[in-house]
Amino acid sequence: MRHRRWLGFCVIGAVLLAVVVPGLLPTTGDDYRATAVTSARDAASAALTASTVGSASVDGNTLSTYASAALLDARDGVATALDDLVGLDVPDRSAQGVRDEVLPLLVRAATLIGDATEAADRDDHQALSSTAKELGDVGGQLREFAGAHR
Repeated sequence: MRHRRWLGFCVIGAVLLAVVVPGLLPTTGDDYRATAVTSARDAASAALTASTVGSASVDGNTLSTYASAALLDARDGVATALDDLVGLDVPDRSAQGVRDEVLPLLVRAATLIGDATEAADRDDHQALSSTAKELGDVGGQLREFAGAHR
């Protein structure tokens, strides 16, 4: 019985060390760059999805309820990407350069997805069409960033 209790404590301790200790370690430049690339990929996916859904909605090829749900999901994706990046300390000048390059793109994607959502809710096809095109451009820029910083 005593042996099992100690084994249980050891397992719990190992799990806590595996979960807690990495969260306490400082962010390195490589960690920051990897998070920036992941955030850019996730935001690119969200922006390109929103672009496609917006264009399909303008063309009458999707239901408005689907478009609304997809745009909200895209908004959540970009918000998560932004949160992941800004939640890290910027460890050095190189990471600052990476941040300064990707952060405006992430913010632009979030802004455009919000604009697309509003345009879709108002059934404003002209605004949705132009926003969908801009989202495609920003999504492409985010993909280029991710590819350049792998």
